[in-house]
Amino acid sequence: MQSMTIEGNQFELNVAIQTLADRFDLMLLGPETSFASLSCMEVDALCDVLNKAGRHETANGILEAHAEDDDEGDEHYQGGTE
Repeated sequence: MQSMTIEGNQFELNVAIQTLADRFDLMLLGPETSFASLSCMEVDALCDVLNKAGRHETANGILEAHAEDDDEGDEHYQGGTE
C-alpha cells in the first residue's frame, strides 16, 4: 500500500474526496443503486472518509444501499424486507 504525504496536498485531497462523493451522490439517485459488491469493512472505510469530509448524507445513503443487500448475520443487515 502506498502512503501519501498530506502536507502540501491537502487541497488536492479534499477536491478528490468531494469529487468522489459527488459521483456517489449521482449513483444514489439511480433506480438500482447497489453496493453489494463491497464488503461491510469496505463500506465502513468509505463512509468514514466521507463522514470526515462532511459528506454525511452521501455516507448514510451508501450505508443504507449496502445494507439492503446484506444477508442475515452481516454487519449492516437490517432485517427481512421481503
